[in-house]
Amino acid sequence: MALPTTTWDDLWTDIVSGGNMRWKRGEAEGNYKRQFEFLHRELTKHHPDRSTFRFLVPLSGDCPFVRYAWSLGHSVCAVDLSKVALAALRAQFAEDSVSWEESQLGEDGARVWRSQDGRLEVVCCELITSEATGQLVSGFDAVLDKDAFGALAPEVREAYVKRITPLLAPHAQVLLEGKQRREEDREAGPPFHLDLDKVKTRWPDFDVVYLGEMPEQPYDIASMKQIGFHLTAKQP
Repeated sequence: MALPTTTWDDLWTDIVSGGNMRWKRGEAEGNYKRQFEFLHRELTKHHPDRSTFRFLVPLSGDCPFVRYAWSLGHSVCAVDLSKVALAALRAQFAEDSVSWEESQLGEDGARVWRSQDGRLEVVCCELITSEATGQLVSGFDAVLDKDAFGALAPEVREAYVKRITPLLAPHAQVLLEGKQRREEDREAGPPFHLDLDKVKTRWPDFDVVYLGEMPEQPYDIASMKQIGFHLTAKQP
């Protein structure tokens, strides 16, 4: 992401204080439950003997998916650049009496908060360039990419995928959601236009299925639609 940390923190300060909700205006009530149920259903097809999984949520913001998946017994790692967004995310766990241990991750200023039960990691860093993401324990079973890939300029998407792919387990599942812009606006962004060819090109090690339009409506429904893709890691 091209904006400096302070800019993202300013945006998130405005959002969490009740200002302009920007991209969060389109979040449907319970949408994160639909996303979880989709990923969990696909994971159990490949791992019928398992009851819990590890989820990665890149550019998570304060996505409620994180707490929901954790509340059902799974492990979740959320990564974002904004300290304000991740503070709002951790605040969701207050009623769960979650205890956090904060530490430095790597030598470039990244911070990580780990829950006492070991099933939560909240990482504050620049996902693509920080050495911290390379230090995460690999083997994630699934990724919820909610407007992360689509928010990135096309020229940095390859680096994003190369950073995430080594962190994933065999048969990893990715639910990728983003924006389909109308024809005359497809060079604009962020968020940038996505289609099946663009996703297939940047995720060559995955089988990609277009899921069509998602129930969640984007904040600017006059110029874009929320669409989804299901990615499954190809096997050797």
